[in-house]
Amino acid sequence: MDHGWQPLAGPFVVTGGHGPVIESLDHRPAYEVYRAAVRGDAGRDPAPEGFFDVAKGYPFGLDKPDGRLVVRDPITIEGGSLRCVGDVPPYSLVHLLRGDPQALVQAAARGAQALAGTRGPVLVADCISRVLYLEQRFGEELAAIRAVVGTRALAGVLTLGEVANGGDTCLEFYNKTIVLAALAADADA
Repeated sequence: MDHGWQPLAGPFVVTGGHGPVIESLDHRPAYEVYRAAVRGDAGRDPAPEGFFDVAKGYPFGLDKPDGRLVVRDPITIEGGSLRCVGDVPPYSLVHLLRGDPQALVQAAARGAQALAGTRGPVLVADCISRVLYLEQRFGEELAAIRAVVGTRALAGVLTLGEVANGGDTCLEFYNKTIVLAALAADADA
C-alpha cells in the first residue's frame, strides 16, 4: 500500500468540520486556505466551476501518529467549506499534498515490492481518482507493478476509496492510494 503524494503545505489544524466536511483550517475558511496554497503552486485557481480539474492533483493528507499520511480527496466546495471522500476528524492535522505522476508510479512499484517473499496471485485495488489524475500515464503504473511481480497472476479493480492496513495498524479508509495483496498460492501458504 502506498500513495506517492507529497506534502506541499501545512500542517493545518482542522478547527471546524464534521464527517467529510472541512469547514475551517487554522480558524480560517477551509476553501480560502486551500485556494491560496493551490493557486500559489499550480498557478491555476481551484474555482468552483473547474474545481475537480485542479483539485485532483491536490489532496489532503491526514497526519497519523506513526508518521503516515492518509489521503483525503476534496471533491466539492460548499460555501467556504470543502467536502472530502471520507471523514476528516476535528482537530486533526492535515497537510496539503501535491501530485507528481512519476511519484505515483514509483509508489505503485514500492507497493508491489512490499510483496517480496510472498507467492501466489497479486490483487491490486487502485483508486479511480489516481487514474483520473494520471490519465494516459496510468499504463505506466500497471507496467511498474508488472515489472516487480513478474509472471505472477495479476488482477485488479478500480475503486472509490480503499480499505487496508499497513500490516501493524488498524484498518483504515484511504483515498488516492494503491493497495496490493498477495493471495495464498495454495492451502499450505
